[in-house]
Amino acid sequence: MRTSSILQQQYGTSNCSVACHKTARWSFLLIGMFYGKQRYDYLKPRAEEERRVEEAEKKIREEQERIAKALAEASEDTILK
Repeated sequence: MRTSSILQQQYGTSNCSVACHKTARWSFLLIGMFYGKQRYDYLKPRAEEERRVEEAEKKIREEQERIAKALAEASEDTILK
């Protein structure tokens, strides 16, 4: 008896269903890769825009902190000490 016929008797599968399962697995893998590439291409520009906005906000925040620090130092350095 061949191994495939033993498997067919034990699990009730045929060569066709095994081939169908393999084909389905590869199909879903390829579909997933295609979807992932599309999703990446969709999200990449948005992420770049968010990074650019965050960088601009960080510069503004650092400038405000620098001004606040300068004002605090200026208020401490008075003649009336």
